[in-house]
Amino acid sequence: MPIDYDKWRFFFEVFLFVWNLGLGAYLWNNRRHQVTTDRIDTLETDMGAQMGEMNNRLTRVERDLEHVPDHDDLAAIYERLNGVDKGVSELKGEFAAVRRGVDMIHTFLLEKK
Repeated sequence: MPIDYDKWRFFFEVFLFVWNLGLGAYLWNNRRHQVTTDRIDTLETDMGAQMGEMNNRLTRVERDLEHVPDHDDLAAIYERLNGVDKGVSELKGEFAAVRRGVDMIHTFLLEKK
């Protein structure tokens, strides 16, 4: 029985065509996922750097907040301010009395002439 090489060649070419289509689809899909993986890796690297920077900033803020006055310190500050306010009010009254005295002296000196 003679072998029909044309028939075998046709099937071989069809097989190669299907093989190449499958290989192309596999490579296209694999490359698409590789690009996505590369983008995710880049994003993770960038976000890691940003998170490190944010962590440093948060540490500095927490360190600075340790020195902020608390409620008891503010209450003491308010008490001292109220004491200063009383002292200023007393000085205001005393200066008003001194001003009246100076005005009286001024009036007396102006009428004397």
